[in-house]
Amino acid sequence: MLNNRCHASVVEQTYESWELILVDDGSTDASGVLCDTYHNTHPDKIRVVHQENAGVLYARRAGMERATGEYLCFLDSDDYWDSSFLGEIDEYVEEYNPDMIRFGYRSVDRFGNVIAEYIPVQNIQYIERPHFQNVYTQLMQGVFSSLCTGIVRKDLLDLEGDYSQYQRVFKGEDFLQNLAFVDNASSVLFVPKSYYNYL
Repeated sequence: MLNNRCHASVVEQTYESWELILVDDGSTDASGVLCDTYHNTHPDKIRVVHQENAGVLYARRAGMERATGEYLCFLDSDDYWDSSFLGEIDEYVEEYNPDMIRFGYRSVDRFGNVIAEYIPVQNIQYIERPHFQNVYTQLMQGVFSSLCTGIVRKDLLDLEGDYSQYQRVFKGEDFLQNLAFVDNASSVLFVPKSYYNYL
């Protein structure tokens, strides 16, 4: 179920030029009503998609297809961002103009206590297409298999791609989408910082 800490971590960003698309993927609890309530608090910035349950991959794609921004980022309903996330990422976008940015995350308990932290690199790394072997290696090793620990340029989204054969995939669905993003990207920026809090 979508929780207030997740929603608040977007609304309270220091960077103000964001849109939030909440996807109610056939929920059987009060999540759909909660999504509509959040929309009503910020109707100009929060949109809601209600759909029959189609699984994580199709829920993410439903949100991606409706996004109007240049970049996409992802947030699961029980997780949350640092308040500086979008502002600092925007600075990286302005400086490097990458197709993708990858960053670290923290595992946290329900009280917000950090259990472990993973940071993908020690220093900023900007990698362009001719040198993507390391990017593919990290992807195959699961280093950045989650969509939630990165942002991608929306132009990389393969809107015509047929993912129907993966509709009921419940493990590794982010890897499938990330692979398509990497295949279409010409540059990836790795940032030595955590912004995502994973419950």
